[in-house]
Amino acid sequence: MRAFVSVPLVALLSALAGRPLPAQQARPWFVALRAVPTAFGSAASSDNATADELGDLGPAPDLRGTLSVGRQFGRWEAAVSGGYGKHGLRGSNGGSSVTIQPGYTLATLGVTAAYAIVTTAHGARVQVFAGPTVSFWSGDAVPDSRTRLGGTGGIGLVAPVAGRLSVDAHAALGLASSPIDAEELSGLESDYETGAMWSRELGVGLRLSF
Repeated sequence: MRAFVSVPLVALLSALAGRPLPAQQARPWFVALRAVPTAFGSAASSDNATADELGDLGPAPDLRGTLSVGRQFGRWEAAVSGGYGKHGLRGSNGGSSVTIQPGYTLATLGVTAAYAIVTTAHGARVQVFAGPTVSFWSGDAVPDSRTRLGGTGGIGLVAPVAGRLSVDAHAALGLASSPIDAEELSGLESDYETGAMWSRELGVGLRLSF
């Protein structure tokens, strides 16, 4: 009787304490593949753009693919992620906008630390995460390849679906230096400002634990 009662008792205490169950502890490593629609804020803007110029410039929204490898440590999680995608060059002035293809090729590398704020006995986790990123921009919209440093943070959900396979979803905001240099726009009549560029993303994919 004691052995029979101990199994659900351990599961209940582990869930209440937020600790992983023995089955989860046996597979702390994971690899995740996600599709990540990403949108960007302004990379360069002008308050006095003429009717023939675009007052706001930046990468166009598009889909990226990401691959992550990481490990869980109880409620904590650490991961290294790489991403790749192609984005057009977006320009707008007032209510009109135009996207030029091809524009940018974007490769990313990031390291994140996550903490599970909610866990369940079935292994589902709601977690917050943050970390530094490196963006590598190239393509027709830039005369040479450029590296930009930044950071990202957000909230994610990991929910087991079958065996070692889980759904992996997240929403995040990012901030990095603009891929556009002010010198590139110095020949235009209007004055453009470049600086930090925001990004936002919603990702969903699958995670395999091992």
